Amino acid sequence: MTIFAATFWDKSVRIFEVTQTPNGPGIFQKRATSLATPALSCCWNGDNSALYMGCMDGTLKIMDINTQSIN
Repeated sequence: MTIFAATFWDKSVRIFEVTQTPNGPGIFQKRATSLATPALSCCWNGDNSALYMGCMDGTLKIMDINTQSIN
């Protein structure tokens, strides 16, 4: 499974999955969440169980992928 995350100026963070379809590779949104301020960057931890997001207000948010909770 290939997954990636992207941050957007509308204060959302979205997680996508790349899968093979009958017509070739497809990109599908798996999850989305909104933050109080835009995230400027994001990266995964080593086992893809958490997503770290650096926000415009100088905070670091951590999303647990299994529970979708953000700290």
